[in-house]
Amino acid sequence: INAEYMGKQNLPWPHEVHTWARQESQLSTTMRTAFLVGLSALLSAALSSCLMFVMYHPQPFVPIPCPVLNKTDNHVLNGARTAAELKLQRQSTSNVPANPTAADCKGPRDRADFLDKKVDQVAGIMQRYMRQYSSAAQQLDQVLWEGRLANHKPLYRARDKPVKVAILVPQEGVSSPLVDLCTSTKTEYAKAHGYTFILDTTAYSANHNRHATWNRVPSLQKHLPAYDWVFYMDADIAIANASVLLEDFISKFPSDTVISFTDGRDGFNAGAFFIKNHPWAFWLLEQWWLATDPRPKAHCASLRNHLFMMSRCMFQWNDQVALWDVLLPYYQRESKSEYRVTCKASPSYDWQSSIQCYRDSMTGMGFPYGKRSHYHLYFWPLEATPRGFTFFHMDRKALSVWPEPELFRPGDFVIHTHDDKVARQFSAFEMLKRRAQLTQQ
Repeated sequence: INAEYMGKQNLPWPHEVHTWARQESQLSTTMRTAFLVGLSALLSAALSSCLMFVMYHPQPFVPIPCPVLNKTDNHVLNGARTAAELKLQRQSTSNVPANPTAADCKGPRDRADFLDKKVDQVAGIMQRYMRQYSSAAQQLDQVLWEGRLANHKPLYRARDKPVKVAILVPQEGVSSPLVDLCTSTKTEYAKAHGYTFILDTTAYSANHNRHATWNRVPSLQKHLPAYDWVFYMDADIAIANASVLLEDFISKFPSDTVISFTDGRDGFNAGAFFIKNHPWAFWLLEQWWLATDPRPKAHCASLRNHLFMMSRCMFQWNDQVALWDVLLPYYQRESKSEYRVTCKASPSYDWQSSIQCYRDSMTGMGFPYGKRSHYHLYFWPLEATPRGFTFFHMDRKALSVWPEPELFRPGDFVIHTHDDKVARQFSAFEMLKRRAQLTQQ
């Protein structure tokens, strides 16, 4: 799917990466198929030989005249054949004993025992070969992974001009399987490329009464001074394409860029963005923090006994819409536009109304979609390569908020989702985990 999509988009190096991955997948499938065909032929030959041995034994069973024995007292109850019949039998068969006993009898019960033994032998052979197959399959899988990771030059390119950049994820409170999986992809991605990964578990909420998403602002104010750039990511964003480097984005920013978001037709998603260590960045963070009601809990006090509903209520004063309320007057002031911004995106009682406020105001000031990159902000175009750095998984809820081109596609750098199964399916979790295991070995 990755190779097909990237091929259709006619993209340069990512297409090579996914073509290589497709060839590796085809090689893996071919080797597995050949192995299974060989094993099936071997098992079939073993089973056929056993059946042939059972059906065409070189010493066929000969009805030997036997006395019928009493299992209790071992006495002969009656003769199985007459003396004349016994004489004829001896003349016609050379392997009949002169004085047959119970041990020489080859009756129906003996043949059944013989078949039982052969069935057990066949079952033993199959169990032995299945154990060998399981071991060989594991070795094959290991060889394929080692080969895939040993020849990973197109997938893990060298950072030709490395930038002092850190990946920052604030995470407060109890974790979850989704967050753990996403954190694992970021940790291993950072190790693979030599980036600094910061999982900030500081309890910022102890100093404010806002929704936990606001923790990104004090976290950035704390860590940004130590780096040239910081790539901020929400805790529920996973790395999906580990071949993409952060320098692939930073190197293409205009020289005056201080903060960059993935562009959107109506609005942008602040779930992941690049921010530069620059005085204007700290001014923006300060204005961002001041752009909302500092006490949203007061508006949601009636729901304090219902934690989930209270969290939803507080989210109306979230950091995303507050940032839009910062940028609208900032663009108006810097552009000296005569357009009057009469709406506010926060609080977001209705998400569509907040997006409409931002979109219509930006368009009214002369900054429609595709032309909003000004004044230290750069909106990464979806037509660029890579496509961007924050994409929600395409489901019904996401489609109700974001247009289809702004949602995740195979080959994208990251995937933003609230479902751990989706994250496991579409992220680079398994690939990065296996690489970490081989590195440790």
